[in-house]
Amino acid sequence: MYFHFFNLGVFLLLGAVAVFAMLLVGAFLRPKRPGRVKEDTYECGILPEGEGWIRFDMRFYTVALIFLVFDIEIAFLFPWARVFEKLGAVALVEGFIFVLILLVGLFYVWAAGDLAWVKSVGEEEPPAGKEEKA
Repeated sequence: MYFHFFNLGVFLLLGAVAVFAMLLVGAFLRPKRPGRVKEDTYECGILPEGEGWIRFDMRFYTVALIFLVFDIEIAFLFPWARVFEKLGAVALVEGFIFVLILLVGLFYVWAAGDLAWVKSVGEEEPPAGKEEKA
C-alpha cells in the first residue's frame, strides 16, 4: 500500500522539478529587451486610454462567480449521468437534491438583486468620484 503513495510522491516531485527546470531554462534562453512599448498595457491591439488601475463594479465578479458555480455543476452532472442507469432511483434523488441546492442559491442571489445590471427605479447611484463605504 505504501508503495503506491511512494509512486505518487515521486511523480509529484518529478513534475515539480520539471516545471521549475523549464521555467529556469526559459529565463536564461528568452531575449531580454525591455522597453516602453513592452511595458505598456496591452488592450487587444488598441492603444490604451486612461489609467490601467480602474475600479470595476462588483456585479462583474458576482456574475463571473455564479457562472463558475453553474459551470462546475455541469461538470459534476456529466459523470452522474454516466452512472445514472446503474444507480437508479438513488442517483435520481441525489441529482435532484444537488440541482435544488444550486437553484436555492441562484434564487437567493437573484432576490438580493446581485444579478441586476441596471439600478432599480428609485435606487440612487452615488455621485461620480464618491464611493460608498461598506
